[in-house]
Amino acid sequence: MQSEVRILFHELADLPPGERERIFRERQIGSELRAEVESLLGFDFGNTHCLADCVSGAAEQVLGSSGSRHLSYCGPYRLIRLLGSGGMGAVYLAERTDGEIQQTVAIKLLGSAQYDLVWRDRFLKERRFLASLNHPSIVHVIDAGHTQDGRPYLVMEYVEGLTIDIYCEEIELRDRLMLFLCVCEGALLVGPDNGLLIPAAKRLGLKEVREITNRKLGRPELSDTFHGRDLFAPAAAHLLSGAKVKDVGPVVKDFVDLDFGVPKKRKGGFEGVVITYDRFGNIVTNIPQSDVEKAWSFGDRLAVTIGGYEMTVPFVRTYGIVAPGDFLATMASSGFLEISRRESNAASQLEATPGMHVSVTKV
Repeated sequence: MQSEVRILFHELADLPPGERERIFRERQIGSELRAEVESLLGFDFGNTHCLADCVSGAAEQVLGSSGSRHLSYCGPYRLIRLLGSGGMGAVYLAERTDGEIQQTVAIKLLGSAQYDLVWRDRFLKERRFLASLNHPSIVHVIDAGHTQDGRPYLVMEYVEGLTIDIYCEEIELRDRLMLFLCVCEGALLVGPDNGLLIPAAKRLGLKEVREITNRKLGRPELSDTFHGRDLFAPAAAHLLSGAKVKDVGPVVKDFVDLDFGVPKKRKGGFEGVVITYDRFGNIVTNIPQSDVEKAWSFGDRLAVTIGGYEMTVPFVRTYGIVAPGDFLATMASSGFLEISRRESNAASQLEATPGMHVSVTKV
């Protein structure tokens, strides 16, 4: 967002319409700048009220649906037990009982016949959309229909097991990331050509990069500052709805890539550089987890040199293993070796900056 637009937007966001108009007039704000700011103000206002209305309306409807009569069947399927529920409805374990075939399924059912047409339309759109998807990590749609009282339902294959959030609580971070990559296999990443998506794309298996030149995939009016709203989000929605990747635009070979460099191996460790540091002062190096796992184990002590500072630190799984104020080495969520100081700012004390030389060896 341009600084001029951003500053004016934040200044006017909480003011009443009359006060905004006075500021526009007194400061003689240009028509182009005014139009951009008013567009953002309108979107901000509408989005806030829409969210509040949706939340309050959903709460009233969910509470009001608790008295709806119990269903035993959805067409030829007998409901066995509730698997889960949410704002849109509930999912049941069910079995087919008409004698044609034996099949155990999961049925998603709209929450109540009293839901208005908006909720019903959303459910039907979701049902049509899911039926168009074909992905190994997404359950397949088997059937669809309406109950005797008019509620739409969706029949899907039933996959027995733990939900992914509960399963992830029992595994290590690296295994969670590997699971994430498996779930996202075949994913499409849509965003600006600034290099930020490329590391993720490479882990998922980068096949090609395309420039979005097909204006039919974006909003009619494309602003200079809100490409996420005006182009990337609509393009992603079109792709999810069945648009072909080849119709997005031409293949790009000279896309922006983030080059973290390759650390040099040395006896007992590596020489690399500082990539960045976060707002807590944790220093992220370019030494990847794949190299670290081959060289060291948790509990090892490492000799670390950053810039002109030298120290010996433990290589630990979590910050809590060391005392407050102590330095440590651990694996960052980004998948790179991190030098930190518990409850303190390591980057500030070590005067670390991106590109600074780092040496780490086992003691």
